[in-house]
Formats: sequence, structure tokens, C-alpha cells
Amino acid sequence: MLKEVNLKEVANVNASISILQMEVENSRREGVSVLKFIHEYGSGGRGGEILKELRKELLLLRKRGKIKDFFNGDKWNLFERVVVDALNRDKEIVGDNDLNTNNPGITIVIL
Repeated sequence: MLKEVNLKEVANVNASISILQMEVENSRREGVSVLKFIHEYGSGGRGGEILKELRKELLLLRKRGKIKDFFNGDKWNLFERVVVDALNRDKEIVGDNDLNTNNPGITIVIL
């Protein structure tokens, strides 16, 4: 199952990181296989800071074994091995609207 989390309306970076941590823990318990975090493009301003800190936190979570992997939305396509592997585990993901759209405003997390 893919779960979508919208961070575009979150007030600040710290709140975004807290939501990320909570969603990873809850989603693992719920059997979610992929999290899609929607954020600003990140070219500057608040969206850029959220994106930068989100990726730092995801690196730590991957190192601690809390997530399998993560990547930018531009790699959320059927030509990436990690995506094909996720689709093989959960066919429901193929219906995601952002799949194959090269969207830099999302981050995909494989649980």
C-alpha cells in the first residue's frame, strides 16, 4: 500500500521532521510499503529547507534500518530497479498519479 503525506501546509521544518518520523513508525506498523511525501519543489525558501532537512533525516532512518530506501520524485518511474522491486511487492502502487511524472516536489520512501 502507498500512503501519501502532504507537507506543503506544514508550518516549519521541525514540524515536518516530526511528521516524517511519526508517519514512518505508524506506516511500518500498518503494513504500508511506500510513503510519498509531498513538499515544495525546494528551489528556495521554506520548501527548500524542508526538503534539505527531510533528506538528512531519511539518511539517518535508512542508516538505522527504519526504512529501506528513499529517493527524489524524478526517480519514481518504471525504469528504476527500486521502483520495480516495490511494484513487485505491491501491485497497488502502479496506480499512483505521480509515477512516471518526474516530479521534483515529492520524495518516495520505501519501507
